Amino acid sequence: MNENYVRRCCALLWEPVGFMFFSILEGIGLVTLMLTIFRFKIKYYIWPSLSIVIFMSLASFILRNELSLSYVVPIINVVGFMFFIAIIFKQSTVGSAIMSITGYFSYGIIQVLLAKVIYGNMQALESNIVNGYILQSVTFIACSALSYYLYGHGYGFAIDFFEKFRFKFENVFIMSIIVVSITLFAVIMYTINLTAMSILFLISLIFFLYYSFRKEVQAVRNGR
Repeated sequence: MNENYVRRCCALLWEPVGFMFFSILEGIGLVTLMLTIFRFKIKYYIWPSLSIVIFMSLASFILRNELSLSYVVPIINVVGFMFFIAIIFKQSTVGSAIMSITGYFSYGIIQVLLAKVIYGNMQALESNIVNGYILQSVTFIACSALSYYLYGHGYGFAIDFFEKFRFKFENVFIMSIIVVSITLFAVIMYTINLTAMSILFLISLIFFLYYSFRKEVQAVRNGR
């Protein structure tokens, strides 16, 4: 009886500790990739990045475990990173949103692909919490390696080009795309459809990467 009690206590202690550790690990990988895509190096922003990651990991734990609102967590993360970018990097609302969604969806599509390769479906992740921790660790390693490669070869976009927009219609159009993407993301997370999630990630990622490229080319042509 005492042995079973000790095991239950250990399990209860391990769950929040394990969740926070691997969630923070995943968050660091996500922020690293997000910043690298837009030519920022994580080591210069490690403390503010770590602060927002810890805060959002704690919020994620509460929403998932205490309130059973796991499908809301990704939306909170996207919005949270938008505020983080706007405050730390002094970017516009549209620029912050583009950077947040591009980074988050890039990380998401890598994780979804790895989940399919390693486990084949979401049931394996839901049935065993250790499988989720393994996926988070593998995704962190993959995204860290990709970020190192991208930064080392000078790939990425200049976020400063999002500070100003020529046409008001452009602002409205991009923000509409952002709102639609986040809304669809919330719906898909609620239904837990891995295939639909992959398609959304891919389409949104292609659009925002193309938009980032087009804005940078325009800026270079204008001599900015």
